[in-house]
Amino acid sequence: MTFWKTFGFHNVSAIDTLLERENFTLEDLLEEEELLSECKGQNQKLLDFILQPETLSHLMDYLSNTPPSDVPKYPYLACEILCLDVWDICEVIYDRPELLTKLWSFLDRDPPINQYAVRAASVLMQRKISESFNFLQTKEGFVENFLSHIGDAAITELLMKFISCDEAEGTGIVKWLAEQKLIVTLVNIFAPQSTPDEHENVGQALVDIILSDTQGCQILVEELVSKDVFRTLLEHVTSSGSKSSINWGLQVVIEVVKREGGRVHGDNSVPEFIEVCGDFLKPLANIISPESAGDRINTSIGEVIPVGIHRLKVVEFFSVLLSQNYEMFDQLLLDLGVFSACFAMFFTNFWNNFLHALVTDMFCAFIVNRKPDLTLRLLNDTSLLDQICEAVDENDKSVGQPKGFSRGYMGFIVNMSNRLVEVGEREE
Repeated sequence: MTFWKTFGFHNVSAIDTLLERENFTLEDLLEEEELLSECKGQNQKLLDFILQPETLSHLMDYLSNTPPSDVPKYPYLACEILCLDVWDICEVIYDRPELLTKLWSFLDRDPPINQYAVRAASVLMQRKISESFNFLQTKEGFVENFLSHIGDAAITELLMKFISCDEAEGTGIVKWLAEQKLIVTLVNIFAPQSTPDEHENVGQALVDIILSDTQGCQILVEELVSKDVFRTLLEHVTSSGSKSSINWGLQVVIEVVKREGGRVHGDNSVPEFIEVCGDFLKPLANIISPESAGDRINTSIGEVIPVGIHRLKVVEFFSVLLSQNYEMFDQLLLDLGVFSACFAMFFTNFWNNFLHALVTDMFCAFIVNRKPDLTLRLLNDTSLLDQICEAVDENDKSVGQPKGFSRGYMGFIVNMSNRLVEVGEREE
């Protein structure tokens, strides 16, 4: 092919022919099947046309909230062209404030947003990190407008790219986001009026921030675990009645307890956010009480009371809290009947092994690390030994039937029984 091109024996492409016309339009180009391949092949005449500010502006028009229904491929093609690995495209856009403003104008529109607009902005931002952040800091109400689209997963990804770019370039964007009350705004989205998608995306963003080891994210985590902010988070979780808020809000709390709970705080005192957790143990216990379980439903194994993801998350919270050995809560957890509620779910849901594992971990952590009198009270309050014996008898009946099977919790019951024996022998 190189030989033929060198000596002028190559076919002229449809794109080249079109570019020779006097009155061709961008839409004419967008209809050509070879457009993207010609762009990637660095067709200079084509790139010269694309690099005109008017052309770039027109391409951005297709990244609007309401793309034309009669030509659905135009927004896709516009995005692909703007994201080309052609540095001059980025240079032209960032040299002209009107183009840069148009690029990020999707933040000023009502949800839902155009996914192609987010992708184009994200790709170009990563090529001009400092310039992008300098521009965004001039936009009044940027954080509020940005988070108004948090129901879209693409915005969550873009937020995490902001944070990761700051760590790589040292732009100070995370510090600026903290000053703009990013964490407080995120936490308030757990309020009941928010949608399940917003709860999920905010929860995932906060979990990613918590799990990050970067210095910038530590600034955000410190604000999250501050007494007032953490209290606001738990207030939304316990008062909203929203299952998605409970599920994702508690996921954030769980990650904080696991990450920060084991760290040394000052004079080895209990961290403030743990003390805040203590104020919400009662409403959390109410969520898993038998009275809040709901109606039975028919399944392939008979009628069962569904656990529910949100109630399972509450059990996980109690399990993680107990694993941190904050003995200040022991009496209160027993008084609130937390173990009784957990074992009620344990023995009525034969096949929920995630639930079985959480309750087993709770029980083992408690009896191994607490005083014998507390273990004795737990056994009495829950009638655990009687429940274990009854469960074993019921399992034997199930196994003895034709095509019978062993219930899913039996391995966990054996584990708890063995741990009880070990603790008993240790105390003799």
